[in-house]
Amino acid sequence: MSIQTFWQFDRTYNVATGALRIVFDYYQGASYQEFAPLALQDVIIESGYEDQDNLTFYPNVLKLVFTDNATGGYYQILKTAFNQTPIHGTNYLGYDQKHSLTLYLNGIIIFNGYIDKATLEFDYSTRAITFDVVDYGVELKNMTYSAFNAGTQGYWLSGIQDIWSTYNMVYPTLIYNVTNDLNTFLQTGFNGLYLKHSWGFAGTGNVGYPDIYRYWDMNIDPLGYDHVTIYNGYLRNSGNYTHASYLKQFALEMGMIIGIESYNKIYCVKRFGTSSFATPIDIRGSIMEPGIKRYIHLKNILGVRVTVTRNNNIHHFGEVYTNDSTPGGPFDITDLYLDVTLQNGLGVSNTNEFSDGTGGRSTFRVWSDSGGHVNDVLGGVCDPDLSQGWSYPSQIIGDWTLQTRRKVKERVEGKFAGVNYSMAGFYKVDSSTNFYRPLTLKKNYCKAETDAVLLEANL
Repeated sequence: MSIQTFWQFDRTYNVATGALRIVFDYYQGASYQEFAPLALQDVIIESGYEDQDNLTFYPNVLKLVFTDNATGGYYQILKTAFNQTPIHGTNYLGYDQKHSLTLYLNGIIIFNGYIDKATLEFDYSTRAITFDVVDYGVELKNMTYSAFNAGTQGYWLSGIQDIWSTYNMVYPTLIYNVTNDLNTFLQTGFNGLYLKHSWGFAGTGNVGYPDIYRYWDMNIDPLGYDHVTIYNGYLRNSGNYTHASYLKQFALEMGMIIGIESYNKIYCVKRFGTSSFATPIDIRGSIMEPGIKRYIHLKNILGVRVTVTRNNNIHHFGEVYTNDSTPGGPFDITDLYLDVTLQNGLGVSNTNEFSDGTGGRSTFRVWSDSGGHVNDVLGGVCDPDLSQGWSYPSQIIGDWTLQTRRKVKERVEGKFAGVNYSMAGFYKVDSSTNFYRPLTLKKNYCKAETDAVLLEANL
């Protein structure tokens, strides 16, 4: 296949949200015609879940709609360009593989990805040429997981560093810059990660060393002296993960959600919490006509079963009934229960229910800023939003999962003014005490409005 002239589309449009600049690379066919659509109709970025229970996100997708000429000539130009690729090369994320596209808002990159060829379409009645662009984060599902700091002492990482290192592979300009303030995270031009998580970790001191208590949020310490580290060797050795599936399992183990807000913006937020933790943002004044619709999205369940595969421990929360009356047997009525599978547990080396019987190391360690002490977390993990005290991650996850699913969950759908909403945020849409987290957000940058589907997040 002969490759024709390489060209670049680069045009700026003034829309309701500001100056939108669209840049993408393509190959011209033999006729050397330029892609030059008559106008821009819509720019929509969509993000969200495929499955709330399984923490499965679909990649962020940018939808572009241009006005074509009466014969669909610009549609034909892109179709011809797509036939020039793929070609073999080392630049896995480059235009020579997938026609990369970058979207700027007021001079700042907000989206970077590749055109999904199969979405290209032309509507003769409206003269609309439409195609989707998929965020490069989707490539993590094609990359086999490997720990970043393998060494003779194992695979110890600050959890937030592990997440940053993963996304840095597809966002090479992502900075190791962590904030726990959502407003800072959402500011134009912020580059880094948003971490909001309140679990505590009790490190048991040895002779001459004090007990140390640290919280996950302390991983924002820029000097690294106050933080919690994870031994990710257990996860690494438990299955053939891609980087995407590893992040999903890591999020499940830590009771959090991990995702891409936009270009060079990654969020890591505790999945379960009270309103005091969530600090929901009141967006009642942003609801547009005709108002919000309400639906039942998740039905209530009777019980939760948590299995820790590292040592085959099984724990029930609420009522769980199996056909053969064994803890790990098939459920008598599948729809009444949820199964949660964890790999790590607490993994401490002393004698307790989560020891693996091999004298293995603790899953977590805490670091002190005074004297550089490092203590294994043998005293347990605590979620301050629960009343159970110092416990195990599997107990926290099981308890929260039951509490948040024992009652039916509501979803609300509506159109909201503006585009400054986040998958990492919690929101208030009425005068009740209920608060919601986004399931999907569709941000329309030409109209400065967002179609949102929100899920009830409180107990």
